[in-house]
Amino acid sequence: MSKKTIIVNESQLQRLLENRIHEVSAQDMASKLESIECTGEDMKSLMTKEISSFGFEDVRLKFLGYTEQEKDLMYLIYTEGPIFVAKARSESGDIPCLNIYDVQAYTK
Repeated sequence: MSKKTIIVNESQLQRLLENRIHEVSAQDMASKLESIECTGEDMKSLMTKEISSFGFEDVRLKFLGYTEQEKDLMYLIYTEGPIFVAKARSESGDIPCLNIYDVQAYTK
C-alpha cells in the first residue's frame, strides 16, 4: 500500500479540533453529572447548573419515563453541543433523593 497525502484546509482543521474538544468535554461532563450529590434540590435544576458551569447556555432537560425493570427515571439532556441520556434511582433516606448513576454522552 502506498501512503496518501491528505490536505486539510484551516476551517476543516478547526472543525476537527472543536469536535475533539466536545468529545473530551462531553465525557468530563458525564462524569461530573454522575457525581452529583443528593441535596433534596430538584434534580433537573442540579443537572442544569452543572452543565451550565461548563459554559453551555442552552440546556434543556426532558423526562423520558421509567425503565421497565428497575423503575429508574430517565432524562434526555440537550445542549448546543453534546446530548446526554441520564438514569437516576431513588434512594430512601432522611431526604427523598434521586442519585444519578449512569450518564451517556453523545456529540452532534
